[in-house]
Amino acid sequence: MAQNKLSVQSSGSGSAATQPGAVCDVRLEVRKLRPLVPISFCSILFDKEFDAVAADCESGFFRFSFDISSRMGGRRELRILRDCVLHRLNPNYPEPKSLPDVFDLLLPKRDIRSTELARVLACEKNHVHKLKSNFVITRGPLQADGPNSFSVFSRASIVKFLRLRAGGDPSAN
Repeated sequence: MAQNKLSVQSSGSGSAATQPGAVCDVRLEVRKLRPLVPISFCSILFDKEFDAVAADCESGFFRFSFDISSRMGGRRELRILRDCVLHRLNPNYPEPKSLPDVFDLLLPKRDIRSTELARVLACEKNHVHKLKSNFVITRGPLQADGPNSFSVFSRASIVKFLRLRAGGDPSAN
């Protein structure tokens, strides 16, 4: 499995680096299977409140973010592109230049199963079920699939949904 690795050098060593507030070595490995990360992950990673990270999404600090909430105006379900998070931790880490580049990174060039979409959006399968009215269903769940049944959504409808829900840098859209 391909992984991104980010290493942050420390300015301290030994027991001094374990003191509160001391800088220490950090190695962060993020699997490519999860291209979007929940805002709660960024809140912990950057030691910021939810609202501060949400403001970072709106201001373009994180260049690409998406609100995948089931109802606009309700509780926000923000997801941030993993590469934008890694770029903020290490400015040498490349981030996509445009929204079409992001879609190519997020989605395969084919219609997508609901189970795959849950992994891409970093959400539960039940949440994808709540979102399904936003997508064009190309194949509904089949009884033959059994308890692991799934729907297949058109890639174009998912791209349209994400484009409408994109936040971050407006010049990148």
